[in-house]
Amino acid sequence: MLPAFSKVAGIDFSENGIKVISSGGKNRLWRLYHKLSQEINLPIFMIFDSDAANLIESNRHFLRSTDDIYAISKGEFEDILPDKLICKAINKHYGLLGNITISDVTGKTGKAQILTDLFRIKGFGTFKKAEFAQILAGCIKSEADLSEELQELFKVLNSKLTK
Repeated sequence: MLPAFSKVAGIDFSENGIKVISSGGKNRLWRLYHKLSQEINLPIFMIFDSDAANLIESNRHFLRSTDDIYAISKGEFEDILPDKLICKAINKHYGLLGNITISDVTGKTGKAQILTDLFRIKGFGTFKKAEFAQILAGCIKSEADLSEELQELFKVLNSKLTK
């Protein structure tokens, strides 16, 4: 999903030699970072959910000068996805089972929980983050599909590329 967002943000991951590696969680990300930082001489840019603030601060001193961290301001990655894009992706993929509106994907809990409940209630099956990411990636067409936080993330990443 990040490569699709990056293209509409004006950053082509392939052209810039950027590789997205899923780590499977904040603790695994640090272990992977320590391993990769010893094995490769390339910059590493890590993205963490907001609940990793303490972990980030206690490990920041391990960062090499070429590496950086972006912490999502609130929640998980799903929480920074635009509601309109989520609706577009679900309606395109599951439209025969019924359309959803923005009110269906907003609430007081995190977006992953909202989507888990929505999928169950609407009969879309089990919400699986990786599968949904693929569905969503196919619907990313323009800068209008970027939330403010995604715009900020790519602004930070772009500043690293232009150094």
